[in-house]
Amino acid sequence: AMLQVVTNNLSKSIETTVVPLPPRSPKLDINSGLYVSLFIIALGLANILSAFIQDVVEDKEIRARHQLQVSGVANEIYWLNFFTVQFSIYMIELVLVLIIVAAVQVDSLTTGGAIFCILVSFIIYATLMVLFGFLFSHVFSKRSTVESTMSTILIFM
Repeated sequence: AMLQVVTNNLSKSIETTVVPLPPRSPKLDINSGLYVSLFIIALGLANILSAFIQDVVEDKEIRARHQLQVSGVANEIYWLNFFTVQFSIYMIELVLVLIIVAAVQVDSLTTGGAIFCILVSFIIYATLMVLFGFLFSHVFSKRSTVESTMSTILIFM
């Protein structure tokens, strides 16, 4: 009616059509078990580093490192041994994570690029955590202190 009044032409009209809305994208399924498993893996990784720091602090507490130096073991060999053992433990954890990812068949993680990214990031993470453990082992002087505080600190990092 407004169009006819504005244009002074009674033959003009506005035609409308109703079209249904496009279909919605498929509903995304949230797998809560995936998040729980990632949290459990993170707890395991935190405890690995905590145990490593405990070993270093215990060696310092009972003066085992001094005994090794008297026996002729160089400082570099002592720390290289710890690095090799801890890095190997993290690599075992990496293999377990890759097996779990392959077994669960998470679509976004089973492509070649995703597996490669997991591998590279885990190697970088393992290297940094072992070096962080070296650094943090100098903060404590008693194994009991490390046992009571380090796991909690590492979980929240």
